[in-house]
Amino acid sequence: CSAFLLASCELYEQDTYVEQVVVESYQIALKPMSDVILTRTSPIFEEYSKEARSINDASVLVREVSPSGQTSQVMAFIRTGQGIYSPAEPEIIVKPKYKYELEAVIPSMDVRISTFTVVPDTFSIKGINATALVYQGPEQFELTLTPSYFPGRQSYYIFTNETLDPENAEFTRFYADADGDRADFYRVSSGIINQTSTSQNGEFVELTFPWIGVAFYGPNRLRASAIDDNMYDYIRSLQIQGGGSTLSPGEIENIISNVRGGIGVFGSYSEVSIEIEVLK
Repeated sequence: CSAFLLASCELYEQDTYVEQVVVESYQIALKPMSDVILTRTSPIFEEYSKEARSINDASVLVREVSPSGQTSQVMAFIRTGQGIYSPAEPEIIVKPKYKYELEAVIPSMDVRISTFTVVPDTFSIKGINATALVYQGPEQFELTLTPSYFPGRQSYYIFTNETLDPENAEFTRFYADADGDRADFYRVSSGIINQTSTSQNGEFVELTFPWIGVAFYGPNRLRASAIDDNMYDYIRSLQIQGGGSTLSPGEIENIISNVRGGIGVFGSYSEVSIEIEVLK
């Protein structure tokens, strides 16, 4: 504010910074249990180091709860790196439609955190119209999927395409002049797509994959992931922060977090994939 207007201007009162525990873990249906990463936030003007902010004195466990509500097992996690906690029994497989409850006690911070995820059901690819197509030709890749079940709501998907020849593949025309490192485009995501926004033919979900999701010619892998509530909340709040919403200039919404006693994501998803060839 200028001196002329100072009397009528009020500076925005910033929230007081409070250090918080950050949780990061993504469980994949029918795959071994994934690690849980625990770190601490840092003030905005302090250089962030994941190693320096790691939490290394936590007691971590995960309860597995069946769809009927019965606790089927309790899994201990042990520290295997800076802030990294791995399942003591690494052969345990994540079960679709089961709930996994995370609890961590951190003596040095006098904090207990808890959260849970319900794993989306598995699904499959019933068909694809072609496995090799000319880039921006008259046809696009069209996938037919069985739907993924999630209790109490429609399913939400993320579709991702990644190059299988990252070192040698040539950029498609759309990405040839894009800003950023080459590695930024090895994997391109669609963002969230809900089941009702896709074409549906009876019991199947049909998807036409847009050419804008293909950054490189050559061999690629199309991947469809059905996501849980925690990943849905986290990703959609990131999309709001990235623009395209009704936020005022300079306004940033908080990330939606489902962690009690901290912030972060303890999420899960199921996935399918298929290899394709993108021709010049």
